[in-house]
Amino acid sequence: SGVMVTGGEDKKVNMWAIGKPTAILSLAGHQFPVECVTFDCAEENVVAGSSAGTIKLWDLEEAKVVRSLTGHRSNCVAVDFHPFGEFF
Repeated sequence: SGVMVTGGEDKKVNMWAIGKPTAILSLAGHQFPVECVTFDCAEENVVAGSSAGTIKLWDLEEAKVVRSLTGHRSNCVAVDFHPFGEFF
């Protein structure tokens, strides 16, 4: 069974088991709605961007923010990890 990750107006990043009705993990920390989110290739980390331009890197095992980036001046509408996995 697979998993997927979502973000939304509730300012949370949620991880779901496909076919299950409720989130298996909910990550709070953004101050504004989450507009984009993606897993790294190992599905150990998630990066999420908000409507305020803040980007947060989450460690899924620890369920905590590893880094916050605030360099964008407007909303962040797309995030992705570099294929080598060391950058996003």
